[in-house]
Amino acid sequence: MASKKLKAEAFINLPNGDSVLWYTIDEDGVVTWHLPQNEADAYKKAMLDRAGREFSLYIKNNPDSKIWDRAS
Repeated sequence: MASKKLKAEAFINLPNGDSVLWYTIDEDGVVTWHLPQNEADAYKKAMLDRAGREFSLYIKNNPDSKIWDRAS
């Protein structure tokens, strides 16, 4: 059986419901970026900011969480 090569596309979902193609990876693993660097950096910063806010909210709302329990 021949191995199958996979392709991938990554999109950024915008708050207004639209999406923007960020990058593609072809069958040979070649990555093609579809956004200018400054736009990509702005999207990355926004994603990291949101992840930080969501993580902080989780910790605030779940003070008994074992997330900080390094003993286990």
